[in-house]
Amino acid sequence: MITRYKTSDVKMLIDKITKTQLSKEKITRPESVTFEYSVQQFDFEKNQVFVKFQAQEELQFNIDPESIKKQLLGRSESEVQKILSDMPHVQSAEVVLWPFWVRRIPSKSSRVTVEVE
Repeated sequence: MITRYKTSDVKMLIDKITKTQLSKEKITRPESVTFEYSVQQFDFEKNQVFVKFQAQEELQFNIDPESIKKQLLGRSESEVQKILSDMPHVQSAEVVLWPFWVRRIPSKSSRVTVEVE
């Protein structure tokens, strides 16, 4: 009996295995899964093949944009930069205030957008 697997199925399995080994503060990036495999051994009597997989997947910290937004409401641009730079999981951040004369983050949550990449 020959069983064939789709690459997408293997990537999904790798992602599921990775997720079981993570704490809640990190999440997987399923689109980043890569893998290589090689056949290690055939057992013709048992109709078995042993395959060695090496896989990689990118991880990222689980950042909640809504909680960040709440911390930034009503703050000045310099306060926002300080708050974001003190967050250990944030590599870089860009603050865009519009129109140009605005100097503080709005106090209304609906007027603030936080995007995580």
